[in-house]
Amino acid sequence: MCLTIVIPSKNRPSLLRRSIQFWAKYDFNVVIVDGSDISQEDWVKPFLSEKFLYIYKKSSFPVQLGLAADHISTRYCTLVADDGFLMPSALKLAVDFLEKNLDFVAVNGMGIQSKSRKNNITWGIVKPEWLGRKLILENPGERMVKHMQNYSTNLTWCVSRSESWRKIAYSYAKNEFPIFAQLELQLNMILAFAGKSISLNNVMYICSIGECKPIRNNTPSLSTSNMIWNFWFGTDTSLKQNWLEMMTDTIYHLPHNNMSRLEIASYTQSAVEAYCDGASRKGLAPKLNLSFNSFERLQNKFWRIILHFSRKYFKSIKINSYTNRVENFVRILNKRGILIDEDDFASVNSSINRYNEDKIRENI
Repeated sequence: MCLTIVIPSKNRPSLLRRSIQFWAKYDFNVVIVDGSDISQEDWVKPFLSEKFLYIYKKSSFPVQLGLAADHISTRYCTLVADDGFLMPSALKLAVDFLEKNLDFVAVNGMGIQSKSRKNNITWGIVKPEWLGRKLILENPGERMVKHMQNYSTNLTWCVSRSESWRKIAYSYAKNEFPIFAQLELQLNMILAFAGKSISLNNVMYICSIGECKPIRNNTPSLSTSNMIWNFWFGTDTSLKQNWLEMMTDTIYHLPHNNMSRLEIASYTQSAVEAYCDGASRKGLAPKLNLSFNSFERLQNKFWRIILHFSRKYFKSIKINSYTNRVENFVRILNKRGILIDEDDFASVNSSINRYNEDKIRENI
């Protein structure tokens, strides 16, 4: 299989072991980059092969991605967290699509989420706006701006052409900025520029809710206090200029790029401003070009906190409204036009159940 699955991990050994046991059953290339305080090398040895790599280096998330990029030799790759899953059948469909459509650079599927309570798993749909989403404009700059105008994270969790993905990973590893979700933003912007993309109706991505706390570890690009609009429209323009130069250089060296640096920089600025404007309209960001005083900063922060917890509350209601019966959830998906491989789903469900049972036994 010409696909590599990249799995970064840090200080979550039980989730990493679950992920290793899951992927060892399939014929994919797997690159695990563990930046934890304690290595899992002895435990993982029975699973290792030429196609199943474990790299241990106590390091930050950006460095882990750069290390992973060094070991990707397949035409396609994808990223998944140590607490998440990808559906093998959907990955194969994505690879088949890219093999047949050379002007496309990325393919994602639909996402679902699991929430575990002891031995009970509740399933819900995540990012329903991915359904039917596609970027097929011929102009790469316009394609990037369109994606950021109506932003969604689908190109973070996609199968993409490795040459483009590696350039993004190296750029992130060498040039971390205090921008929350820097990797996510760069993956979505640069892959949108690099080529066309499409969302399959098949479930591909599975994320977990509440199994662990988000990994922050004082990493500037994972801190929610470092939103991109904080410096993009701030008074200090040096960070903005440095990041813009890095993005321009990365995009300029993409395969098949024919745009000048000046054109790329212009489209990149437009894309960021479109993203910030969308966040502002949703109440997630302050008004554009706002010259904030202390009171305005506090006011904006207050309303963003209210919005954050309101969405979290309503999301939890939505998840809990779904049945924990696998067959019922499959029917819910099918009614929405979302397809799911039931064998893959059963395998994921079994993996989460075993993990939950082990956690219960540990606490007895």
